[in-house]
Amino acid sequence: MSTTASPGGAPRRRTSAIIAIAAGAALLLGGGTTLAYWSTSQVLDVGTVESGDLNLSAPTAAEWTLNGAPVADISTVQIVPGDVIVMTQSSTLTLVGDNLEATLDATVSGAVLPAGVTAPTPAITVTGDPDLTALTEANDGAVATVSVTYAFPAATPDRELTDESFDFGDVELTLTQNP
Repeated sequence: MSTTASPGGAPRRRTSAIIAIAAGAALLLGGGTTLAYWSTSQVLDVGTVESGDLNLSAPTAAEWTLNGAPVADISTVQIVPGDVIVMTQSSTLTLVGDNLEATLDATVSGAVLPAGVTAPTPAITVTGDPDLTALTEANDGAVATVSVTYAFPAATPDRELTDESFDFGDVELTLTQNP
């Protein structure tokens, strides 16, 4: 018996081995046989949740007083030194949420006032007198009332500040959720 390979015998065996490996791999991957393990699934009903609400209602019409007397139309008022004008306006709070806490603030912006007259800091009151930095769902439906007092300086000498226009600007009421 001869131990030498016939010419071309080794490449033939190598080709046959490669074909056999490829065929086995194709059978395993392509579905010749599949491995089956037990499995199951279950749909869990996790329910729904609704979001809360944080809002301010449309404000009521502003009410004005001049030296304590009601003013029907603020645009017809001509103030003089020593006069005090107060604007009061209300808005209803909406605070809905299990863990909701909010802060209520008011600012004056865009006021154009003559020298010596400054835009004041608005005063805020809320029905039930809560802490304005820790409003919660317990304050839902409460009425926030903002008042702003403008005082014409009584010590206005000579003819200073005559024929001047006062633009009280805007009062912005802001309800912000606390972090």
